[in-house]
Amino acid sequence: MQPGRVRRAAAQGPPPRLALRGIGKRFGPTWVLRDVSLDVRPGQVHAVVGLNGSGKSTLMRAVYGAHQPTEGQILLDGVPCRFRGPRDALAKGVAAVPQELPVVPDLSVTENIFLGMLPASGGVFRERQAHEQAERVLAHLHAYADVRRPVSSLDLAGQQLVTVARALVRQAGVIVFDEPTSALPDRAAARLREVIRILRADGEAVLFISQRLADVFDLADEVTVLRDGRAVAHGPVGGFTVETMVHWMVHGRPPVASGVRGGGEPPRDRGVSGGRPPGPTLLSVRNLATGRLRDVSFDVEAGELVGLFGLPGSGATDILRAVFGAESAAEGTIWLNGAELPVGVRHRIGCGLAYVAGDRQAALVSELSVAANIALPGSRRVGRLLWPARERRVAVAQIAALRIQPPKADVPVSALSGGNQQKVVIARWLAGNPAVWLLDDPTRGLDAQAQADIHQIVRDRVRAGACGLIYSSDPRELHEICDRGLLISGGHLTAEIDPRVLGADELGGLLEESTP
Repeated sequence: MQPGRVRRAAAQGPPPRLALRGIGKRFGPTWVLRDVSLDVRPGQVHAVVGLNGSGKSTLMRAVYGAHQPTEGQILLDGVPCRFRGPRDALAKGVAAVPQELPVVPDLSVTENIFLGMLPASGGVFRERQAHEQAERVLAHLHAYADVRRPVSSLDLAGQQLVTVARALVRQAGVIVFDEPTSALPDRAAARLREVIRILRADGEAVLFISQRLADVFDLADEVTVLRDGRAVAHGPVGGFTVETMVHWMVHGRPPVASGVRGGGEPPRDRGVSGGRPPGPTLLSVRNLATGRLRDVSFDVEAGELVGLFGLPGSGATDILRAVFGAESAAEGTIWLNGAELPVGVRHRIGCGLAYVAGDRQAALVSELSVAANIALPGSRRVGRLLWPARERRVAVAQIAALRIQPPKADVPVSALSGGNQQKVVIARWLAGNPAVWLLDDPTRGLDAQAQADIHQIVRDRVRAGACGLIYSSDPRELHEICDRGLLISGGHLTAEIDPRVLGADELGGLLEESTP
């Protein structure tokens, strides 16, 4: 069976334990999922793959109750269900191992496994029985720990296994893994893959998303590919190759025999042709290395916006975090205007670096006003505004300059649309007049007009003498706005390209060819 466009999975084998039918999710006016359908059967691992921003995590959260679908149905063993939250989903048989692990650090391993359901007799906690049960379920997963110690004493992999054990003692029939190996070293990731095989052998229905395609091919029985919030392909994992899967992720359509670029070799080391004249070097990076990056070196000129082209897990976002100082173990040297930057986020903010990510919820305090969010520490100047009157004056000026709607400093930031919330994040940095903008998928999930507004703001700052590095989960965005591109694969900088002379399909082809 070859993968292809689908609206729902074909009926085969045992009936699905979990069925999604026409799932859609909207945040404000923006649809992040539309008409997604798939089945997960007992004893099966069903993988969901896609670029960043394709809707994978939103779909997972809808399955385990963290989000309420705007449309569509979730069925368990053929019965429609609507979950009030993750706890309700767990009680009905759907457990999650999300990226943000739901453990209580100060409680013991046993207490975390039996969270909310500790064995008791006549209202008296049966401690010995609880510890024995906890040890048995962990042993079944080939995991061994002192169940009496706080769960905080375990590493991340150990805490993940505690979350899996919690699902087993609840007799959950569906277990959702959301990027479970993304933050694990190789040995711990291999250990977790073995646990997923055990769960499959036990007859669990496993829904699995990962940026590591090697894990998908190692574990999955079925695969659904998401692009722009829609399921564009589905089939047995054996019907895909790495190349065809990446092609579906990038283009949302099947590969053609002639290749996505129409033949010819991909451009390598193309200089910037025409357009903006060269300017002085503003940012220099030499021999940058982290857990994923290896010997990355490049320069960015004043007035230049450079795109980082790479698939999820390529290391593109790691470059942004390392330059900003958020990767504590990073090695290498970074200069700004010929002066070496000190270590640490706070110092680099003080030197003129700004970081804007697509996760607006993490950057904003929803209960505070627009003015208070603009005044939160983050830029060199705004963080020092201690007087409410001055704080409000700065906010009003930024609201007008960025055309934030509604143009009111005192409304809660949660009342704004996603695009206007992202403008608030950018406004926080503008008062500090940063020299380097580090942009990590800054328009993810925004509508076309909000994207255009953010692009214009960034371009205006860069053209005024700053410089920028930007990663986007959609290569078409980088094609439209960048002066130059760096192709990242497997933690290495593999080529320099001119995105302005390449079509979006050609850029997608380069991403496919860069797959390790």
